[in-house]
Amino acid sequence: DPDAAIDGIKRLLGRVVAILAPEESSLPPTPKGLHSEKEEAKVKDQIIQQLLDAEVGVFGVTYDDMPGTKGDRWVDGVVHVVAWTLRLLPMDGPTEVDVIVEQRKRHAAGKMDWTALGRTILRDLEESFPGQYNQLSLNMRLSKKDGHPLLAYADAVSNTWGGGSKDAKARRRQSGLMGTCLHHGNGPKLMTAWDLLRKGDRLSRVAWERLIHDPDSAAPLGLAHGLLDQVARRCQQDPRLWKRYLEATQGHLESKAIRLAELGRQVDWLQKSKPASKKLLPSLELAWNTARLERSNHLGRVDRDLVESLEKLGDQLFNQHPALVCQADLDRAVLATNLLDFEQATRALDRWKGQPRQVAGLRHWARVQSSLGQHAAFKGDLDRAEEYFGEAIDGFKELENQADARMEISQTGAYRAIAAMDNAEMDLTQVQKHMKEIISLHPGNIQAMAASGEPMEKYAHHLLLRYLVLRGTDREKSSYLKERESWKEDEGHPWPLIQAYRALLLRQQKEDGALPMMERAFELGTADDQGPTVHFIGLTLGLVAMGWGVPDLVVDQDLVELEERIPLARDRIQLMRQALGNLSEATEALLLRVLPFNFR
Repeated sequence: DPDAAIDGIKRLLGRVVAILAPEESSLPPTPKGLHSEKEEAKVKDQIIQQLLDAEVGVFGVTYDDMPGTKGDRWVDGVVHVVAWTLRLLPMDGPTEVDVIVEQRKRHAAGKMDWTALGRTILRDLEESFPGQYNQLSLNMRLSKKDGHPLLAYADAVSNTWGGGSKDAKARRRQSGLMGTCLHHGNGPKLMTAWDLLRKGDRLSRVAWERLIHDPDSAAPLGLAHGLLDQVARRCQQDPRLWKRYLEATQGHLESKAIRLAELGRQVDWLQKSKPASKKLLPSLELAWNTARLERSNHLGRVDRDLVESLEKLGDQLFNQHPALVCQADLDRAVLATNLLDFEQATRALDRWKGQPRQVAGLRHWARVQSSLGQHAAFKGDLDRAEEYFGEAIDGFKELENQADARMEISQTGAYRAIAAMDNAEMDLTQVQKHMKEIISLHPGNIQAMAASGEPMEKYAHHLLLRYLVLRGTDREKSSYLKERESWKEDEGHPWPLIQAYRALLLRQQKEDGALPMMERAFELGTADDQGPTVHFIGLTLGLVAMGWGVPDLVVDQDLVELEERIPLARDRIQLMRQALGNLSEATEALLLRVLPFNFR
C-alpha cells in the first residue's frame, strides 16, 4: 500500500524497486507466472540468483524513506528512486537513461506526462551539481507488467523484500541486498547528506547524528555507511571537525534521554575516526564499552576484559554519571545470568542496594529491582521475586513517559507472570491476573497470537505458550490449536522455546506433529549463530526430542563443549548426561530440572 506510512496507519510498507541494466542485458527471460503468489520458492530463488550473477544494479526504498506528503506517493516513490539512481550512476560523456515504469490502474499510459517528471528530476540535479548532468538524456515511460522483461525481476525483488514467508526471509537474508541495495532509512535526509559531501561541504551535528542512527548504517556496503566513512576520513585529518561530533555525543551523554544503543554507535564511530592526537574521555569510554557489552550479551558472547573495564570505570564515574554506571552494572548482571552465575549477577548490583531513587533516576532504580527479582527467581525464591517485581512495576508506573512505562512494565510483568506460573503456591486466579496484565486470554486474542510471527510479539508469544502448557485451561489451549495451519516461525531467541512449547501443547492434547516440532526447536536452539545460553537450551530440547523417539540429536561431546562454555552449568549438564544415558529420563520434566526460570 503506497500510503502505508501516512497518518500512522499500520499496514505493510510500500516498496519501490529499480533494476538498472545496460541496453544489451545478459539477464534471461523470467519464467511465466512470476506475478502469481503461488510461484514456487525455488523459481524465485533462481530469479534472484540470476540478478546477483548478472552485471546489473538493484536499488529500492520503502515509502517511509520519503517526505510524508499527501496524495499519490507512488509517483513520489518512482521519482525518488530515479533521482537516487542518477546520483549513483557513473557517467563519462554523453549518457542516455531509459526508465520503464510498471503501470498501475490509476496510472495507465497517456494519463500523465512522464517527460515533464523527467525534466524536473534533471533540473534539480543540474541545480545541485552545475555542469555534471548536462550530457544526460532521461526518457521515462509507463509499461504493462509484461511490457519489459526487467519489470518481472523488479517484482521478484519487491516480493522477496516484503514477503513474510520463511522462504522469502531466507532469500532476503542470503541475497545480501538488505541495507546495501534495498534501503529502509531516512531517504530525504540521506540524500541531503550525500549531496553536501559530494560538494565538499561539512555535515552539521544533526545531519551526522541522522547518519549514525540510519537503520542501514551498519551495512558495510550501504549508502549511510559509505557516507560515514567519508566523514571519518575527513575527521582523521581535521581535529576540529572530529571535535564537533564529539561535542554532539557529549550533549547526548549529558541529556536526560540517553539512548544507549545510539550512544554506543556514536562513540564507536568516534573511536574509529579520531585523529591520532585525540583520546576518548572516560565517560564516553564507559558509554562505548556498555554498548559493546549489550551487543555481546545479545549475541551470547563473553568478554571478561570488557567486564573488568566497566567495573573500574563504574567506580571512577559513579558520582558523575550514576545512570550510565547503573546501566553498565545491569548489563554486567545480564552477562553473569547468561553464564548461570546468579550470585555474581546479584553482586554486580551491590552498589545500588539501598540507594535512593534519585541517584540513578527512577527508571534505572526500577530496573535494578526487576533484575534482583529475576535473580531471586533463578535461585528458586519465587515469593521474594514476586515482591521485587511488584516494586519495579510500581516504580515504572511513575515514569513521565508513558510509552517507556508501558514497555518496562510489559517486560517486568512477563517475568512476574513466569515466576507466578512456576510457583506451586500461587493459585490460577493470581497467575491469570498477572498474565492478563501482559496479554489478553480471550479466545480471539489467543488465536491472533497463535497466527502471529511478528518480532515485536515473540516474547509475549513465548509467555502465552508457556502459560498454556503449564496452567492453561482446555478452552484456552483449544483456541491456540485452532490456528495450527497459520503457525509461523522466525529466527533468534525465543523461537526455539516457542516451537518447544507448541510441541508440548500438541503432545498434551494428543495431536500429531509433536516430535518434528520439538526436533525443530532443537535445530533453532543449536544453530551456529546462537550463543552458549541458547545452545544450552537447544541441547536440552534435543534430549527431550530424543526421549520422544527422535534419534541421534545430542552426543556426549556436545555436553563436553557446553561445559567448557558455561562451567557453572556443570550440575545441570550432569542431569543432561544422565538423560542421554537413559532416554527414559529425557521427558518434559527434564526441562524443569535443567532449565531455570525464563530459560525455559
